[in-house]
Amino acid sequence: MTQVFDNLINNSLYWLKKYGAKYVGRELVINVTIKKPFVYFEDNGWGVEKNVEDSIFEPFVTRKPVGEGRGLGLYIIKNLLNTDNCDVMLAEDRNAIGQRYKFILNLSNIVEGNGEYSR
Repeated sequence: MTQVFDNLINNSLYWLKKYGAKYVGRELVINVTIKKPFVYFEDNGWGVEKNVEDSIFEPFVTRKPVGEGRGLGLYIIKNLLNTDNCDVMLAEDRNAIGQRYKFILNLSNIVEGNGEYSR
């Protein structure tokens, strides 16, 4: 789970830093919302570009420049979660510029009735 959140946070931080200058005067935010058994992870930055939104969890899919990313972070997240019969998906919600921006972790196979992580 640590690797999953680390990859999501680092991805958000990268894109918020890269495009943050376009949002002068606005606080850039990463939100994590837990509604058992789902975790919603989003930021108020650029979002996922439309040309990769359907392939974002495939290996080597990235919008980062050469040398700054390999396109494996979201692929690794998907595979780590799949080992516990869980999943990650890109929500259909779109931000103000029309791009999808929210990731949903479905942890129904590892979250017990009290909301604790169990493996």
